[in-house]
Amino acid sequence: MRTILEEEKANVEAALPLVTEDSRLGWEPSMEYMTDPEHLQWKLQLLQETRDNGIPAFEKQLLQKQKTPRRQAPPAELPWD
Repeated sequence: MRTILEEEKANVEAALPLVTEDSRLGWEPSMEYMTDPEHLQWKLQLLQETRDNGIPAFEKQLLQKQKTPRRQAPPAELPWD
């Protein structure tokens, strides 16, 4: 997850000066999709928040689940018991 996040951060950082220089970049008229420097800055902040808080919280939850002993199911009652 961290690798994907860092690669996406690099993509955004590479796109930011290009979109800043040419406002035509990031516009897709058939889908009315647009990105601009403000959206890219927002995405960088979101990626940082995810890296600093979201991923560690998720990892902590996973570790807690691994430490919790699994409950054993009661033995099945057989019809001839």
